[in-house]
Amino acid sequence: MPTQLAPGEHIALRDLGAKATVQVGRTQLYGLTITNAQAVAIFIQLFDALLANVTLGTTNPDWEFSIAASTSATVPLPANGIAFHSGLVAASTTGEKGAVASAAGVQAFFGVL
Repeated sequence: MPTQLAPGEHIALRDLGAKATVQVGRTQLYGLTITNAQAVAIFIQLFDALLANVTLGTTNPDWEFSIAASTSATVPLPANGIAFHSGLVAASTTGEKGAVASAAGVQAFFGVL
């Protein structure tokens, strides 16, 4: 009998700015859509870590994506997703590997297992 996969979960982080926990423990990210309602570009930082172990501007993100001003984007991910072992922490900043959290208006939608 084939192994059944656990059902995926949809997690929404509204007004993402400073670091936030998406999920604790082993996480498979298979979908990511970002809406940037701000008039400036933002950088979405993803960390394979626990929230307490992330310091924006100091801890290098494992993955980082730039989203243009006033747009939405579905981030292309590998077919089997991206594995995070400790947990998935996300942040939206105003600069690449930045320490300054973006203002309200960034919505992040995660598909995880």
